[in-house]
Amino acid sequence: MNEITDLRAEIVQLKKLIADQMYAHELGARTALKTQDALIAMLRGEETSQAIADKLEAFVAARRVADHETLTQARDSALAIHESGHAVVAHGVGFELEAVEMDCATGNGGADYIMPDDADLVAEVAVTSAGYVAEHLARRASSMAYRDYLKIRRLLAHLPEAERASVHAEGFRQAETILVVEWDAVLRLAAELLARRWRDGSSIVIIEGDELMALLQGRAADA
Repeated sequence: MNEITDLRAEIVQLKKLIADQMYAHELGARTALKTQDALIAMLRGEETSQAIADKLEAFVAARRVADHETLTQARDSALAIHESGHAVVAHGVGFELEAVEMDCATGNGGADYIMPDDADLVAEVAVTSAGYVAEHLARRASSMAYRDYLKIRRLLAHLPEAERASVHAEGFRQAETILVVEWDAVLRLAAELLARRWRDGSSIVIIEGDELMALLQGRAADA
């Protein structure tokens, strides 16, 4: 009887540990399956509750690292796609593109370009909206999209409401058209930004000049 009571107490203790870990780290279904295996092993007498608890804690720690790496990579990928979208559309509407950069530590970035004197507002809106249009096409999401939306609102604030909506919609369509046609360039540029990010271990990545143009055009930089 005492052995059964002790076993039940161990099960309660183990369940509490597991519940605490799952709540704290939100590890979802895989942890739940691991938990079920652990409970079965203990009930079969294959392992002690302490040994199982140690394994679960190690499993949770490993999952936390893996989840962090996955989230970091997803965030960086979204930012690379976003900034590449700006660069490709800036080039596509005829702006003089100088550089594209991203700062993975802050989530900031941008395409540096010079607008011609006769640039129209639709083209400027197209370039500004290109980041979140690229995210939409790639099924990604970064923290930059809302900032760009606010920038567009400021750009169009002086226009009557109906005209604001028309220019915004036309800029969005122009960005989408360019990105669909030049999607390979977006992917090439984003891939290079990410490669440098992870190869060099730097949170700030910049591509500029001839190297940037070569990536956009799909040729070797020294060609």
